[in-house]
Amino acid sequence: MQRRIRDYYGYVWEHRLGYDETSIVQGLPPGLLVEVSLFLKRDIIAKVPFLKGAGEELIKEIALVMQPVIYTPGDTVFHAGEPGADMFFISRGQCEVIGTDGRSIVATLREGDFFGEIALLEHRPRSASVRAVTYCDLYRLDKESFDRVIARFPEFAAHVGAMSAGRQQESGTPATSRPASS
Repeated sequence: MQRRIRDYYGYVWEHRLGYDETSIVQGLPPGLLVEVSLFLKRDIIAKVPFLKGAGEELIKEIALVMQPVIYTPGDTVFHAGEPGADMFFISRGQCEVIGTDGRSIVATLREGDFFGEIALLEHRPRSASVRAVTYCDLYRLDKESFDRVIARFPEFAAHVGAMSAGRQQESGTPATSRPASS
């Protein structure tokens, strides 16, 4: 336990230069907070297919509600069968998608990949487990925040609703995804 705690703080010190992103950006004035959040997350957001074509204001608001989280090697991000209420974006690190048998590796996800979007859109149980292979800097977008943001953008909300309805009709929709460019 002590070694894991030392390793975690060593990772934070080396890769995050000893700072906590949330505590630093919280103290910024609103305009600068939006700019910094967008700067840190724009590339990741741009890879999400259902956010393609979203307006700049919506993207800014999504960037503001994404929360940074760190997972250590071997940590389970979520288990198959759990209720899904958020999605994740990989800023740094590598995760594995574990098959329903609990052993087989279905996919390996890396920087720029994302997973859990079906839970965000459809609030369905997770169809796979995801585990951190390395230290992982992720951004988490929870369903409550996402729903609150898109409620202010009715055209986009309708687009997401139609897309979600279409996906529900498909069989075997995976709970994880990689961007088309990967």
